[in-house]
Amino acid sequence: MSETYLLPQQRNKSKGSKIWYGGIAKNGTTKWISLKTTDKKIAMEWHNKCQASRYAPKEEQPSRLKLGEAMEAYLADVEKVRRRSKGTVKEYKKHLQLFRTWCTLKGIAEISEITPNICSEYAREKLANMAGNSAKTRTIVLRSFFRWMAFNYDLQTRNPFTGIAIAKPKPEPRKFWTVEECEKIIEAANGEEVKCWFALMAFAGLRKEEARLLKMENLEGGKISLVGKGGKLATLPISSRLKEHLNSYLTSRGENAEFCKQLYAKRMVRAQITQ
Repeated sequence: MSETYLLPQQRNKSKGSKIWYGGIAKNGTTKWISLKTTDKKIAMEWHNKCQASRYAPKEEQPSRLKLGEAMEAYLADVEKVRRRSKGTVKEYKKHLQLFRTWCTLKGIAEISEITPNICSEYAREKLANMAGNSAKTRTIVLRSFFRWMAFNYDLQTRNPFTGIAIAKPKPEPRKFWTVEECEKIIEAANGEEVKCWFALMAFAGLRKEEARLLKMENLEGGKISLVGKGGKLATLPISSRLKEHLNSYLTSRGENAEFCKQLYAKRMVRAQITQ
């Protein structure tokens, strides 16, 4: 029984996913595959192409398909059918060319010569020494390429990259600056304003823009109140170290000591002021 192709669907739309899936029905069962696109037009192009292939005469496929030719055809499909950005196409091309160069050095020039054992050897020699994310990206690109090859050229072979797994890199311990190191950086800053800016980041955990845009009205009752990440109101304590830097900055601006004391005192209730 020949395959039939169902109209694409957004199968997980209720969960917020906009990815389109194509249905392939064969022998009474239906398999849904991700088309890796949120564009309905691209999904329909996939469906029309598959439907046309059912009735079009089968072209004779080259018995010895060259790796370079197959890669060029795949990149053209990524750019024109999937409509990926130029940056994505460039990235795909880089990973494919590196794999092709390695194959050339091994004397491999045709698709039929690439077996799971060859791919495992490539993973040991090249991917094992790469950063985790880089190795994962290259594996995804190569797996996608061979999956595309099997579908478009009707190759009755298993995707040689299906069983390739990349070990996750061990996370390196994060290094934090000590209080003494922070003080040295602050001391080396040019001017009291910059020193205060650095102190807000070091001793209150403010982000760069949060520290730069902080206003006097954000300081009250020994705390810093500001709108943080996600538009949420955050309240942070003013430590003794930070208070010293704030006092130095305010004094450099000509503020008197009494004002500095009031800066950290709680505001009086408006009703009490009017009495």
